Amino acid sequence: MSCTRVSAGVLTLGLFVAACGDPEAASTPTDSVPGSTAAPPTTTTETPSFTTFPASTSTTSAPTTTMAAVIDPRVVFEPLDLPAPDCTEEGSCTMVFATNSGRLAAVRTGDPVSTCLDDGTTLTRDADAATTAWPIMFGPEDVLYLSLTDRVSGESGGMIAVATTGTRAGRTVASSNVPLDTSGDSTIVATAAGLVQVGCCGHGGRQPAVDEPVVMAWASANGGAMPPLATDVWIEYGADDAATVVRSDDGVEQRWTFDGPIGGRDMPMLVATADGGVLLWQYDGMISADVPPVLYEGRPDGSTDRYDLPGFSYPSVLHPDRWVLLFTSDAGYVRTRLP
Repeated sequence: MSCTRVSAGVLTLGLFVAACGDPEAASTPTDSVPGSTAAPPTTTTETPSFTTFPASTSTTSAPTTTMAAVIDPRVVFEPLDLPAPDCTEEGSCTMVFATNSGRLAAVRTGDPVSTCLDDGTTLTRDADAATTAWPIMFGPEDVLYLSLTDRVSGESGGMIAVATTGTRAGRTVASSNVPLDTSGDSTIVATAAGLVQVGCCGHGGRQPAVDEPVVMAWASANGGAMPPLATDVWIEYGADDAATVVRSDDGVEQRWTFDGPIGGRDMPMLVATADGGVLLWQYDGMISADVPPVLYEGRPDGSTDRYDLPGFSYPSVLHPDRWVLLFTSDAGYVRTRLP
C-alpha cells in the first residue's frame, strides 16, 4: 500500500512515524458500541502504519447499469479514492475500516504492517519477528484493535489495542492474553463490555450470549481501562428463524423485528446508530451466497426499513452515523449515506 498522497515532515513516535497529522488531535468520544482491565502497554508486536485519501464530493447512481435496475432506488453512491482490498499469496491484504469519529483507515497487513488514515496521519512500525497482527476493528476513542498470531505455530497470541489519536498515537496501549479461535469459525463482535467471540455455524437464543466471555476490554487512547459503554446491541432468535434486534441504552431496551430471515453461518454485522437506531447487514456468502444482501434499519421511532443491495457481498463499514462503505471490482469503494 502506498502513502504517496501524504507530503509533510515526519515526527517520530517510538517505533511509529506520524506524517501530516496532528498527534495531539483528540477524537470524538462515543459511549455506544462501535463497532478485562486493560493490560500495561506492550511494544514487542507488529502493528499498523496511518494518510490522506481524498473522498469525492460528487454522487452517482449505482456502480453499474445492471445493478441500477435492482438496487434500492433510494441508494446513492459516493465514489471514494481508496486502495483496493488486494491480497498476496503470502497473506498480506489491504483492509479498509472507519473510526467512530468517521475517519477512514486503510490497513495493509504484512511485513511491515502499515496503516493510512484519511486525516493525513501516517503511522508505521516494523513487523515483529514472533507474531503477525491482524486488524479487527476500531473502538471508542478511535483505538484500533488487532489480533496476534504466532508466526511459527499459528496459535493465537491474544489481542492488542493501538491508539491513533492523542499523545500516545501509534503506540500499543493495552493487551490481552486471552487466546482467540484461529480456525476462522468465529467472529469478533463488539459489545458494551468489550470484544467477544461468537462461534459460527448455527444460531439460536441470543447473539452474543449474555454471558459471552470478553476477550478484550475497551481501552482508552491513553491506555486506561474504560467502564462498559452505555449502549449495547444484540440479536434474539425465536421460532422459525424469527429474529429481533435489541438495543439497550442504560438498561432501557428497544426492539425491532425485521421482515426477512436473519442469521446464517456467522453472526450478521450489527451496529447501534448515533440517532438511537440500529443497522444490520444480512448476507451469508458461505451457505447462501445466491441470496442478495439486505441492509436492515431499525429507526428510533420503532419503525423498520430495508435496502436491497444485490451485487455486493459484505460491507467494509457499517457506521453509527448511518453510512455504509461497500466495494465492487468494477466500481471500487463507494459510500452510501442512508436517506
